[in-house]
This record gives sequence, structure tokens and C-alpha cells, in this order.
Amino acid sequence: MKKLSFIFALTVLLAAQLSCEPTTPTPIPSIGSVQKLQGTVQAGPESALENVDPDRKINNEDAIQVHDDGKAKLDFGYGLVFTLYNNTQLDGTSVDQSGTSLQVRTKLSQGGLKGYNPTGSRTEVLLPNGGKIIILGTNYFVTYDAEEEIVSAYNMDGTVQYSFDGNDPTTLPTSGLLEYSSSSGINIRTDLKLSGAAFDEYATKYKSPTQGLDELINDQEARTRKTPTPTPAATDIYKKYISLGGEGGVLGAVAGPETKTPDGRGLYQEYEGGSIYWLKKTGAFEVHGAIREKWLSMGGVTGALGFPLTDETTTPDGIGRYNHFEKGSIYWSPKTGAHEIHGAILVEWASIGWEQSVLGYPLTDETITPDGIGRYNQFQNGVIYWSPNTGAHEVHGYILKLWTGMDAERGRLGYPTSDELIYTDGTTRYNTFQYGCIYWVPGTDQAYPECPGIIY
Repeated sequence: MKKLSFIFALTVLLAAQLSCEPTTPTPIPSIGSVQKLQGTVQAGPESALENVDPDRKINNEDAIQVHDDGKAKLDFGYGLVFTLYNNTQLDGTSVDQSGTSLQVRTKLSQGGLKGYNPTGSRTEVLLPNGGKIIILGTNYFVTYDAEEEIVSAYNMDGTVQYSFDGNDPTTLPTSGLLEYSSSSGINIRTDLKLSGAAFDEYATKYKSPTQGLDELINDQEARTRKTPTPTPAATDIYKKYISLGGEGGVLGAVAGPETKTPDGRGLYQEYEGGSIYWLKKTGAFEVHGAIREKWLSMGGVTGALGFPLTDETTTPDGIGRYNHFEKGSIYWSPKTGAHEIHGAILVEWASIGWEQSVLGYPLTDETITPDGIGRYNQFQNGVIYWSPNTGAHEVHGYILKLWTGMDAERGRLGYPTSDELIYTDGTTRYNTFQYGCIYWVPGTDQAYPECPGIIY
């Protein structure tokens, strides 16, 4: 490997003392007024740099480009650039080359620099407190306050490492800000998104790069505080997701952002295995599987059931699952699938014991009766019929069999007007209908369309 070592001492005193307020900086004098490099950096016939570009000569005049905006640029060529700011002192810099890669070492005694490395290069910034910052990436900045012994470094891309105790370097996260002082030790912040352009602006207009960085962070935090915080919905949906196990839970990975529901009343978020819906007055609840499919087929939040009021929950009998919604419920079991039930029919079913009642699980959604007047749900062991004039009542067993055989609500008996009742003898069972009665005696396999002594 051919090696060319540039060793020089550079003191860049840029601008007179600027006030702590962000005023327009004093213009930087011309290059003739800036303390130059000590001697000329040599690039003779044997240099590796010359082998890459025979016309390139690095010396005082073309290495330092002074601007009138509070900074100076140190351009070594071949993509290696340091930007230095007010009251910055850089000492003992060396540049070695191997092929197209550069190995750079410099000492930052005071102030700050923003660096750009060519791909594959390595820059080591030594600090008076014995620490060092190693840059393997391309964009970064480092500041050092000699009076307070405070070090800051920010990694905009690539890899930045640091060490303050002589141990092996530790890698700084991308978009991570390193803060170090001898009194408080190391602090890493990943909540800031700083850009080279923003650092350049603040480091230029304040007295020192350290103060400029402080003001940049303060301004960014102030803007964050002024930004409206996420609505409670965002927090509630996230908390619900985490409570269900997050990505490892029943819902799986996130499949989309939080989005306003079509009716504008709430928010929802989709996941690989289901959804979470939020409404201010009800909170956040998940829906998944066959129950979710049934609910969405009915129109979701804009359908007959509205927003969910529960997560999917195991039924008391331990067999099925259900979700309650604003205006009804969906029940599922392995034998029946998922079906909705709502309104007066749901109230009736709940009053007799839900799925643990004589009727069992629903076999249909609520359906319009053939006569177009009423509604009904079929269940495993019976039915519930409703009409405006009769309300909702259950019918099952042999009484249901006979009533169905008589053309149900379209037959001569009409709609049921009672649930199955016990006769005064304590044994006989009967239902009353609009225009009659059916009774059945336990232990027999036949029901009869008349009820002596029963007023209906």
C-alpha cells in the first residue's frame, strides 16, 4: 500500500465572538486573514494521491475554502470534506490512501466539524478527553466543548462508533445522537431526526457548534410539543394490540395504518389476522376470524350491528365464540358457524339463557318471514319469531314441529304470542298463538292444536 501522510496543525478561528442570540454572523475575513496551515502539504511524484490524479495538489490555498457565512470548508479532494464552524480548532490531521479508500485521523480540540467521507473510507476523530469517534459511514457531525468537556456526535447514515474508556468502540445507532460528558457519562438519543443542513445552519449562526446543536435540539423539541399529539384512538388501538400479544398474538403483524371509519365516527386498523375498531364512547375492540367475516359481510360499522363492544370472547359453555356489537351480537360454534342476532329476538334469546338455553346456538341470521311481516332466527333446537303485533317468542320441540306443519305464521294459528309455558297440571307444555294454542305432554311424541281452558 502506498501511503502519504499529511501532518499539519490547523487553527480555524471563524468570526469574532458572536452573541448567544441567532444574529447575522460577522463575515469571515478573506483567506489571507485566516491562520493558514503550517507549511505546504506536500504531494510529490511518489504520492498515492498523485497516482490517482496527477493534476491534484493539496496546499493551503486550495484545501481551505473560506465562506462569509460562519464556516470554512476543508476539501482534501477525492470526496473527503470537512466543514468547520465558529471557534473550531482542528490539529494534527493525517490522510492515508489505499486504492480509492482514505484513512483519516484528526484531533478536534475545540468546536465542531461536519464530515463527508468517500465510500469505504474511515475517519477517526480524537478528542482531548481521550475519547474518539470513528466514522465508517459517509455523513456525520461531531462537536466538542473544551470548557465543559461535552462531546456530541450524530450519525446520519452508515456506521459511527465511539469510545471514551479505551475499550472496543461501540456502534452508534443510525439517526442516533451521542451525548457525553465527564460528569454524566454517555447518553444516546434516538428520538431526534437531525439533518446535515439543519446542523450546518445552527452551527453557523451561533457562537459555537455546541451551542448551535443545543439550539437545534431545543427548537426541534419545541416543534414536537406544538404538534398535536395522537388522538386517544391511536393510543387505545395500540394498547389493545399490545394487550393481545402484538405481532405474536391472534392478530399478527400490522397490515395498514390507523384509518378513519367510513362513517367518520371512529378509527380502525387492519392486521394480518383481524382488525381493531375504536369509537370514543366504547373504546377499542378486536374482531377476527369467522365472526369478522360475518360482520363485514353485513356492512361492518355501517351495517345493522355497528361498532364492536367486546373482543372475541369464549361463550360460557366453553364451546363457541362471540362478539357483542352496538346493536346486536354474532355467535359462532364449530357446528353452526357464525350468525348474527339482534333486536327483540336477541333480547328474547338472552332472557331464556343464550346458547345454554333450550334453543342452543343460532343457525341463521335474522331473516324476514315468508309473509313479509315478521322476523325470525332459527336455532339448533328451535326458533324465535317476532312480529310488530306479537313481539318475540320462542317455539321448540313437538310444538314447533306441529306449528311448522300447519304453515307456521301463515297458517291458521298465526304468530306465537308466548314462549313455551307450563299448564296448571305442572306437566303439560303449551304455546299460545294469535289464533290458537298448541300443547304437548312430556313423554309423548305428539302435540295438539287446541288447549282446553286456555284463553289466547
